[in-house]
Amino acid sequence: MLDNITKQKINIFCEKIYKSSSNEKYTFLNEEFYDLYLKDKELFHDLLNNVFTDDDFYEELKQREYYVLFELIILKDKDAITEAKQEYSLNILNQIESRLFSVDTFLSEQLRLHQNIFSCVEKKDVRSFYFLFLKYSNFYENKRHILNSNYDYLEYIYGKNLDNSLVEITPKIELLSLNPTRIFDKTIKKTIYLANIDRELLSVLGRLKQYNLLSSLSVRVKNDIKAVFDGKNKNQYLTEELDFGKRFCLDNIYRVPVSRLFSQKYGNQLWIKVDSESITFEELYDEKIIYKDAIVTQMIHFQYEYIDKKPYIKHFDHEFIFYSIEEYNKRVNNAYEKGKRFKRVKSFMVNSASIPFDYKIERRIIDSKGNETTEHVFLVVFVLKKYLKHHDLIDDYFSSFSAQ
Repeated sequence: MLDNITKQKINIFCEKIYKSSSNEKYTFLNEEFYDLYLKDKELFHDLLNNVFTDDDFYEELKQREYYVLFELIILKDKDAITEAKQEYSLNILNQIESRLFSVDTFLSEQLRLHQNIFSCVEKKDVRSFYFLFLKYSNFYENKRHILNSNYDYLEYIYGKNLDNSLVEITPKIELLSLNPTRIFDKTIKKTIYLANIDRELLSVLGRLKQYNLLSSLSVRVKNDIKAVFDGKNKNQYLTEELDFGKRFCLDNIYRVPVSRLFSQKYGNQLWIKVDSESITFEELYDEKIIYKDAIVTQMIHFQYEYIDKKPYIKHFDHEFIFYSIEEYNKRVNNAYEKGKRFKRVKSFMVNSASIPFDYKIERRIIDSKGNETTEHVFLVVFVLKKYLKHHDLIDDYFSSFSAQ
């Protein structure tokens, strides 16, 4: 296994490539990575002299597959994820964990697939060259990973710490509901892509702020050198119109303090905790979401107050929760068990709001045939379905209100 000195050298090497890279994601065929192999003799060639063991390779391959699996489960369109895709990735992980394939066989296959690159690499360096690429690939994925709370690059740009890794929207920051979503910060004259906020949700949050229904909005931006651009970068506009003002009757919100709903797979659960000031939704999964050595859940939290006997939302946010295995085993039966393995990661946060709990938005929907229809959705349900996967459980919980 790698000694600490070698690990430190590899980290310096990865940082060097990362900071000198262009606004394109690295792939194995990226010329910049290969250029460093040729030019940086002092650092790169020193690393190539190391012997990277099979265990080193298995560890990096496992890490890479975790990133792939996480994106399948969380970052892709939820409705488009099939069990076959998840099973495929899980099978690869199981093969890596069980050492069911030879590293040498794997490298031979890479040699065959990427002959144009490997033909330029000295034969004695091939094993180390590919290992360093794996190492950098995982380094990059971790930098940009949605659950990584280390915002070193963004804090370097802003010259200050970012509270909860969020950027507060001020009059000098413009929300751009494009694809991908982004902000333009006039103070630093840069455009930055957002993390885990789609354009429809961003448009809703922007309208709420425009209509003075909330006064404080903070969003999470990507800690990615390739997601930051000089000047105002915009390529398309969102044309959907959103109207507010439909209401439903919501009495005695906190009459039941804890609810748990589950689907046919008992591991797929939606927990709802309610008290006189807040309501919290947390989603657990039959197929566990793993990040490093933690089990990950998603939570959406609403705080409310009564004005003239009517409930108004004053705060809401989305965050990822990290449980140790021991904590999670307790959590599946205890709504009050907290996940403390890593610091929570927020996607956005709304404060100082005054939004009726029964507000609806009108959404324009275009079906596969190009026909346009509209639907009215409770703002609370809309936000929940933007992040949580168990839509059937959400509909079940709100069914009595939806009928009104």
